[in-house]
Amino acid sequence: MDIKYKWSITSLDKLDVMRVGEENEELKDVVTSVKFIYTGTIDTGDNKGLQANFNGFCPLNVPDVENFVAYSDLKESDLLDEIKKLHPITHMNATIEKALEQEINPVVAVDVLPWSEESTE
Repeated sequence: MDIKYKWSITSLDKLDVMRVGEENEELKDVVTSVKFIYTGTIDTGDNKGLQANFNGFCPLNVPDVENFVAYSDLKESDLLDEIKKLHPITHMNATIEKALEQEINPVVAVDVLPWSEESTE
């Protein structure tokens, strides 16, 4: 099954002020965590276009004073790069693959057992 994956940031948590480092330096508008959706879409075959999502949350590391980027200056690509470093995809891919497989081949629940009295003909 060929699956194409896509990240989408859905929300951010931030602090107005954070003090960091030995000098207790003040940083303003610091993003502390990211909520995202990681979507897997079947790319080929009879089930092309079928999708499954993984909803995730990623706390971010305490920022480095020298490389800090304030909320108003952030780019989505920068945050995605950071999330990809901190949030391993192995589990997310497996979860999406399982969900897609269940969608393609659903488990059928059986209410009446073959040996029960209700099933006699």
